[in-house]
Amino acid sequence: MNFNRLLVILFLATSIITYGFTIESYGFGTFMNLAIDNFFITNTYDDSFKPGLGIRFSDQFENVEKVKLGFVTISRKVDKSYYEIGGFYGENYGIYLNLGYESFSIPSTFFEKNYVISKSFIATTSTSKTWISLPAIPFGDTIIGPIAFNYEDFKMKQTFLETNNEKSIDFSRMYSNLGGIPISYVQIGKTYSLGTTFFSDKSLEQGLIMGIGYDFENNDFVGVLGGRIFLGTDMFPEIFPDGIRIFFSSYAAYVPGLPRVNYTIWMKFLSPIKGDLIIQNETASFRFKLYEQ
Repeated sequence: MNFNRLLVILFLATSIITYGFTIESYGFGTFMNLAIDNFFITNTYDDSFKPGLGIRFSDQFENVEKVKLGFVTISRKVDKSYYEIGGFYGENYGIYLNLGYESFSIPSTFFEKNYVISKSFIATTSTSKTWISLPAIPFGDTIIGPIAFNYEDFKMKQTFLETNNEKSIDFSRMYSNLGGIPISYVQIGKTYSLGTTFFSDKSLEQGLIMGIGYDFENNDFVGVLGGRIFLGTDMFPEIFPDGIRIFFSSYAAYVPGLPRVNYTIWMKFLSPIKGDLIIQNETASFRFKLYEQ
């Protein structure tokens, strides 16, 4: 048996017995790790799989606000921030850093940034989300609003140092409601579009979009179609007590006169695992977490 493979199996078995079972995998197409407490096994890939071992440090900070309601005082979580930093060594070696922040007030905001620097490649990802809802506001003889919008984006860039080749994903979408007028915005790479939404819910998390945009890479107008839907089932409650919950979204831009379609598929897993799988024009990125509560 290959020594690296034996080392991975022994470390995994010993760590599960000692620390319990915690998995986090980060995907930029080439970087994954299996974390057990403060240690992890990493596996990077450029021309072949390259296992290694690493150590990580992480912490989380929460702000809690206490509100007094009569004789009762309740605590409300305002926001939280967190970080994780680690280093790994093996056939490939490097460091990684994750930073994140989430606000639970209105406007509700979230962002996370991930960095990986290794001997063979450099990768960065960032994702953010903002949800705002404001009531109608009188302005002179007219009324502005109500206003609501739900914005989410994801960006990834990876550079292979030996060949200088790059992979990238650049996507953002917004569903909004301005005084009862539904408006959508979608970006797929260098294609930007505006349009309208259909069958959207009050949270603007779901709905179909239809829009017209411009492809700055091919210098042509495009049509954009897509949508986002929630999928859930309570089957197999003995195995998945919280059920299976997924947000599935797909968006495509057709460039007239060209055989290809620019597209983005985004699957956001809520339970029983948490994570994202994003595919844009044959480039994929993923991040999953599976852990005991």
